[in-house]
Amino acid sequence: MSLLFLDALFRQGLDSGFDRRGVSKGYSIGGVYPQSVFIGIAIHGFFILGLDEDDEDVFARTVRFARKMRLESAQFAWPVSYPGTAFRESLDKADRIVTKDWAQYKSPPIFEPKLMSREMLKKGHDWAWREFYSLPSIWRRIGVARRNLVPFWVINLSFRAAWRRKSRSGGFVSPRLSGV
Repeated sequence: MSLLFLDALFRQGLDSGFDRRGVSKGYSIGGVYPQSVFIGIAIHGFFILGLDEDDEDVFARTVRFARKMRLESAQFAWPVSYPGTAFRESLDKADRIVTKDWAQYKSPPIFEPKLMSREMLKKGHDWAWREFYSLPSIWRRIGVARRNLVPFWVINLSFRAAWRRKSRSGGFVSPRLSGV
C-alpha cells in the first residue's frame, strides 16, 4: 500500500475547482482520486481550517469534500503563528494574537480568526474530526469492497481512538499505528 498525502487549503474554493461565485477554475481534484485508488495509492488529506478566507461554513464544506473524495484518512488543524513567519507578522500587526505563551499553542487556537470566533474555530475543528471519523463515515468511505481493507480500517479506528483520547484529555494524542 502506498500513501499519497494531499494538502488542501480551502482558499477561494480550491476544494471544488470553483471559486466562491461558482465560476469554474478549470481543474478538479476529483479527477485524480479515482486513478490513484485504481493503482493502489491511498490518499491522506490534511486540511487547515480557520484561515482568513474561512467562515463558519468551512467545517461542513471540508468534511463534505473529504467524504466525497472517499479519502482513506484525514487530519484537521488550525494555523499556528510561528515566530518569524509572515502569518505571525500579519497577526501581530492586526493585534489578533491572544497569547505568546508557547505552552498554550496546542489548544485552543491562540489567535482571533477573521471571519469567526476562536470558540467557533475550536468547536468546528472538533466537529470535523468527530464527523469524519464517525463509524458511519468510515463505513461509507472505506466499506468492505476495497483493496487493503484491514489497514484502512485500522488506520481509521486508530485516528478515531486518538481523537477520543485527545478530546477527553484536552491535549494532542497521536494515533497508535504500530504494525500498519
